[in-house]
Amino acid sequence: MSILAYMELDSWTPLANLLSACGDLLTSLYTFANGLYSSFRNLSPRTRMTVGLGFLAWGTIGLYLSDSAEKKFGMEPTEKDKAALPRIITVERDNDKA
Repeated sequence: MSILAYMELDSWTPLANLLSACGDLLTSLYTFANGLYSSFRNLSPRTRMTVGLGFLAWGTIGLYLSDSAEKKFGMEPTEKDKAALPRIITVERDNDKA
């Protein structure tokens, strides 16, 4: 029995509907991911290795090309954008426990 059964359902009905929809979505995603994983495991080892290396190459190429694409499309951060970032301040700690 869910916790919502013990509460007043009039005020919790929208929340219950949302939680129900989220649960259905998570179940569907889990089923999809499980089916995708089993399909991947059914491939031959050589094909799995090729697919894995393809994903690694795709990610590596993306990392190398992202900077040049950022410049080409004018998406580089300005000095104002950089100034808006939070500052990280390091504090040295004394290791003396005396």
